[in-house]
Amino acid sequence: MKLIQAIVAGYAHFINTPNLHEVSGIVLIDEIESHLHASWQARIIPTLKRLLPNTIFYVATHSPIVLSQLEEGEAYLLRRDADGVVRSSMIDSPDRRAFADVLDDALNVNLNVLKRHRMENSDQHHAKRQLLKLMQQPHSGVDS
Repeated sequence: MKLIQAIVAGYAHFINTPNLHEVSGIVLIDEIESHLHASWQARIIPTLKRLLPNTIFYVATHSPIVLSQLEEGEAYLLRRDADGVVRSSMIDSPDRRAFADVLDDALNVNLNVLKRHRMENSDQHHAKRQLLKLMQQPHSGVDS
């Protein structure tokens, strides 16, 4: 609510109209997901679009949840190349793609690789070896 209040207050400083649907403008928001619960991260972009349909939003985010709310042509990945130049590339239809794919393409986090890595490095093998070793030891005077 504070974010929307700040945008409305900014508009009110320059424009005297009660109808926000008529207001045209550009709003820049850095890290829109900051301090937002995941459910609000999923709702913030659609809410802003609905409340301010004539406003152009430039939003920076590291949230795959926020990204997944953007339509074709609305999401771009910025990367600095070897020459130090920042280049952009469009993220294809984040609203229609699997969440794991958006996370991998936009933020370079591959959940499947992470999961496999955790499974490969788990203590399960060590625990099984210890259990087998215990089972192979002769009984130490315990009556059956």
